[in-house]
Amino acid sequence: MKSFTLVIVALTVSLASAESAQALKTSLLSRRSSLRTNWLGKRSTRYPTKYPTKYPTNPSQQSEQKQLSKMAADIAVIKRDVRAIKASISSAPTSFPTTPYPAWIQQGRSGCCSLVFDRKGISAAKATDLGNALQYFPSITRVSIIRDNQFNNLAITALAPHLKQLTNLVELDFQFTSIGAAGATRLAQEFGHLPKLERLILNYNTIQDSGAVAISSKFNLIPNLKDLQINANKIGDTGGMSIANNLHKVPNLSGMAVSGNCFSPNTQGALRSKGPNIEYYNLDTQSCSN
Repeated sequence: MKSFTLVIVALTVSLASAESAQALKTSLLSRRSSLRTNWLGKRSTRYPTKYPTKYPTNPSQQSEQKQLSKMAADIAVIKRDVRAIKASISSAPTSFPTTPYPAWIQQGRSGCCSLVFDRKGISAAKATDLGNALQYFPSITRVSIIRDNQFNNLAITALAPHLKQLTNLVELDFQFTSIGAAGATRLAQEFGHLPKLERLILNYNTIQDSGAVAISSKFNLIPNLKDLQINANKIGDTGGMSIANNLHKVPNLSGMAVSGNCFSPNTQGALRSKGPNIEYYNLDTQSCSN
């Protein structure tokens, strides 16, 4: 009887242990399932597009999801571009090269095709700078240096060799400067490089007879000349007759201003007869001074 009782107790303990083990197993399985659910939920919340918990089945929700995805892609592209821009800005130079010529030359630009310098004090040194800069202005058709007593024989001598770079040059205007006979002679030596020259303005200088002879003897190199202005240059009969005798070399010449020079009536008559188609602005010699 005692043994039977012990067996019963043992069975009871065994059954209780089995029930406890089953309950423990069930509890552990439930806990694992709960942990798995929570982990997946947190992961899908953190990465909604990569691990969706449930893809929307409503058409409006699907459209909204597509728009959100497109916006996310656009934002990614924008961020990439911003990074590229920042990189280019950080590598950009902090200083930029200046023009290869002095600023006063750039200030002389007038429109697309003119260089105009009025009372700029262009000495020989500045004229050299200007000459070196002409290579950067291939479209220039007009060069004007006026009212400048520093623009003298040395200055024109420094500038003249560079004028050949202006292949489209049609006008040279050097009036009210200090160009003398030597400067006019040096300028005339460049006429062969200026075949398109149409206007030559040298009013109120002092080119005198020798300068007038040098210029007129080269008329054949500038056959397109239409306008010659040499007012008040202390030119006498020698220079005036040289001009008259070379007018046939410039058949397109339609205007010439020679007032204020020392021409005798014979020289004036020669100028009129040699150039019958020219409109003389004034041949008055009353203001002439020796």
